Amino acid sequence: MEIFTWKINTEDFSETTKFDVREVQFGDGYQQIQPKGLRTKKREWDASITAKKATIEMIVAFFDRHGGVKSFRWRDATVRVAEYHVKPLGGIIYKISFKFREV
Repeated sequence: MEIFTWKINTEDFSETTKFDVREVQFGDGYQQIQPKGLRTKKREWDASITAKKATIEMIVAFFDRHGGVKSFRWRDATVRVAEYHVKPLGGIIYKISFKFREV
């Protein structure tokens, strides 16, 4: 399994934790909640990297190679990236934004 090693911008970084549960609402106001599966806690990280165009192209190639389906290691998690956005900032400097989703 490949490892994502590029340094993330700290100013755009955030972590979200979600619990995958099933909720059933009954007519009398009663609600039943249960987990969907065995591992219901999932984390997501919004992240970006600002770098020279050549570095951004390497990151794009890494994401493209995984195609939004194949997972890879980042820090202590196994993640995937379903989409990314590249923005030119001027000259040879670009910014790529993406979301790591724990699998």
